[in-house]
Amino acid sequence: MEEKRSEVFIARQPIFNEKKQVEAYELLFRSGLNNAFDPTIDQDYASRKMMSDAIHLWGMDALIGGHRAFVNLTENVFLSDFPFVFDKDRVVLEILETVRPTPEVLDQCRELKKRGFVLALDDYEGQKEYEPFFEYIDILKVDFLQTNPEERSRIVDLCKRDSLSLLAEKVEGLEDYRKGLTMGYTLFQGYFFSKPEIMSGRDIPSQKLGMLQLMQKIYQPDLDFGEVERLVSQDVALSYKLMRFINSVSFGLKKEIKSIRHALVLLGEREIRKWVSLMALSQMGDDKPHELVVLSLCRAVFLKELAGETKFRRSEEDLFLAGLFSSIDGFLDQPMDQLVAKLPLAEPVKDLLCEKPSPYSDLFHLMLAYERGDWNEVSIRAQRSQIDERAIPAKYQFALKEASKLEGLK
Repeated sequence: MEEKRSEVFIARQPIFNEKKQVEAYELLFRSGLNNAFDPTIDQDYASRKMMSDAIHLWGMDALIGGHRAFVNLTENVFLSDFPFVFDKDRVVLEILETVRPTPEVLDQCRELKKRGFVLALDDYEGQKEYEPFFEYIDILKVDFLQTNPEERSRIVDLCKRDSLSLLAEKVEGLEDYRKGLTMGYTLFQGYFFSKPEIMSGRDIPSQKLGMLQLMQKIYQPDLDFGEVERLVSQDVALSYKLMRFINSVSFGLKKEIKSIRHALVLLGEREIRKWVSLMALSQMGDDKPHELVVLSLCRAVFLKELAGETKFRRSEEDLFLAGLFSSIDGFLDQPMDQLVAKLPLAEPVKDLLCEKPSPYSDLFHLMLAYERGDWNEVSIRAQRSQIDERAIPAKYQFALKEASKLEGLK
């Protein structure tokens, strides 16, 4: 068959352990610009090509860092030799709910297990016909949007005898996370980690409030170096990190910089804003999942890159801030509208973060849809924003790499 070039869309969703630490990422694929497979392209060929591109073009390190990747394969590809090309220590092979436990499929499961691969069964709802898989799989995925608490609990009891790890997917709220944890689920997938734990009467801790005040100062139109110097100097840890950063090898300075003011002047306004934002988010997120910082950085870069393709290219910094602050309510456990009122952001950004109509709404929702792997929504929003959809995967790939690079500045 002659190879037909297509763009490869890849998104990732974090999978957490019970301590809210990232355990793995599920990779979500789309073969090209059509939401359904192109009928002229064989589905099995497309499945192989997508995984090959993930490994060789994108690079697994850029996609998942030092974590495992959950990957879905079509039944024919699962039954082929293709799964054996993966590094068994880097992937979890996910058996889709459309795959039946035929003798042939179970034989392949047996061989993969013998070779040391980790297997997961997707979208389990307690069906007896899938129980033959239990002898071979390690992880059972349960969709929390499609099951009620009684069904989830029954599945836990059913799986105890097989010592399977239970993964709760589509967990979008902290309450579901806590209930799943109590039931015995040990892995969690969804954006519950970015939701605020809002309690009436709760104040922002003084350390986090100090970081919020610093961010208020650095985004004023006329940056006051003296005031920023004063605020940074009051925080010993922040001062130390700034001096270590400015004197790092990457700057190549001949003389060691010993004053906060000199360091800030050398950085310049744009880099000060970027660096202080990163430090502030990191410190505000000390008691939160580390992924929350990574997510915010990735969103900031991704939105800025998307803006460069649109009529909003002169508003790139606004879009960067929109992404950066998109989960600040999760960092500070306060309602978004109250936090946004304290920050000197442009009105369209404030409206966007408070879920009000904004000129940037299509770009923002395109970003969110890409994260979820909602490719139909990605297409709709891209068309409205007049973005060449073929350019989006490269921008997301760049955002992942840049977020990792920025995160390393800490």
